[in-house]
Amino acid sequence: MEKPTRNNPKWIRDEQILLVDLYMTFGGSLPDPEHPKVIELSKLLAAMPWHPKSSRTATFRNPAGIAMKLRNLRTVETGIGKRNVARIDRQVLDEFLGRRDELSDIAASIRKGVDLAESFQVKEDDLIAEFEFSEGRLLTAIHVRRERSTLLREELLRSVRDKGYICEICSASFDGVDLPYRTAAFEVHHRVPLSVHNLCRRTTIGDVSLLCAVCHRLIHCLIAKERRWIDVPEARTILMGR
Repeated sequence: MEKPTRNNPKWIRDEQILLVDLYMTFGGSLPDPEHPKVIELSKLLAAMPWHPKSSRTATFRNPAGIAMKLRNLRTVETGIGKRNVARIDRQVLDEFLGRRDELSDIAASIRKGVDLAESFQVKEDDLIAEFEFSEGRLLTAIHVRRERSTLLREELLRSVRDKGYICEICSASFDGVDLPYRTAAFEVHHRVPLSVHNLCRRTTIGDVSLLCAVCHRLIHCLIAKERRWIDVPEARTILMGR
């Protein structure tokens, strides 16, 4: 018989982004658990697809817990109060203190992503990516899901067929490979992060680049490790030195 869960799952980056966004909305003041915005965030986090129902207790992301986390954020920012705060509280707040507009865009995109997760068929396994972007698990999963669209890839390949298939980072063309197999080396990559892309708008070939599979993996690794968006020209400079 499975033992009941005693502790709630740890907060992940997506949740912390939404929390820090709420904290900045209050401008340093602390709302009580009954505040409508605290209750709204509590309901949103409960609707998120990140944590299985079996891992949650009755207090999972409840308003009292969110109010406590907001107090932790003020402690991190001001240095006043208890010092035993979670590392993720400090990490995400420090990261976005001078990037309020960017944080707001990412938080808004995560909220939209929750509504769209079902239509994009985002599953629990999709939320555990090898390379998680600074936008968090959900937007990374949707990003990858869109890039793997067979229709989008075929459309992009058709659009470049006349000038040739060339990776926009390393310039590999795989000319020595027979044409029926050459296109297998190429993948689709978004030019901009989903937080600045309308999630409800269909991704078009104008939104994406053609990369070889190796460079696509490398640029995703760079974005995840640097905790910021790296576009194709910058990735070319970092990886190719040109």
